[in-house]
Amino acid sequence: GGIGKTTLAQYVCAREEKDKQEEKEGHFDLIMWVHVSQNFSAHTILSEMIEQATGKPCPQFNSLTALQETLKKELRGKRFLLVLDDVWCNKDVSRQQELRHIASPLEGGELLPPLHDGKKGSKILLTSRNADALSELGPYVRCTPFPIPELDDNNFVETFMNYALRGTTIDGRNRRALERIGAQIAKKLKRSPLAARIVGGQLRKKANVDFWTYARNRDLLNETMGALWWSYQHLDEEVRRCFAYCALFPE
Repeated sequence: GGIGKTTLAQYVCAREEKDKQEEKEGHFDLIMWVHVSQNFSAHTILSEMIEQATGKPCPQFNSLTALQETLKKELRGKRFLLVLDDVWCNKDVSRQQELRHIASPLEGGELLPPLHDGKKGSKILLTSRNADALSELGPYVRCTPFPIPELDDNNFVETFMNYALRGTTIDGRNRRALERIGAQIAKKLKRSPLAARIVGGQLRKKANVDFWTYARNRDLLNETMGALWWSYQHLDEEVRRCFAYCALFPE
């Protein structure tokens, strides 16, 4: 994770909203964003889609049929963009079957049939770490994969240094030293955009040679999760407590 799939999807939605605000003709009448992750509950997904479509809390329905009919009514005659963000589909056969059951109209699927009432030109944008998520939908939806390429080394270092030095006022000599150390830190992050943003943001708070040298020598930065843990350790105590509190709740 962390290569920029969700960020790219957010950009697509933001561009559409900006066009509407500037009174340009947007392509979609409606945008719905649902964070799926490991939750393949059709009831939950349909409820969130209704909330996105209406801008109001979804009424409590006792049946999936009622949810489907409500969503059909909201989508009828509208060209929509549905973003299903972070869909998990690993090698667990039961997970794959759950996704297939939700999507497949041939297997009593609950998710796709209500979408047929949307206007021609409606789109589903699905982000996933695993191409298998597309293959499960493939027989029932015309899918076009858009793999996100990795940044090359030069672009990654440039991106990392932008996060690490943006807005700082440092004299030329120290800046050159930080750029040299920063390039070494960037190499440890293995071109992970998420690690670049998180680690770079922490380094920007302490833009001095001693702290950056200390960070460069930390083996934790060799893996994305290690970089996130290193960043967590340098958060304020109050913020760390918030993260610890949130960890009590299931995803």
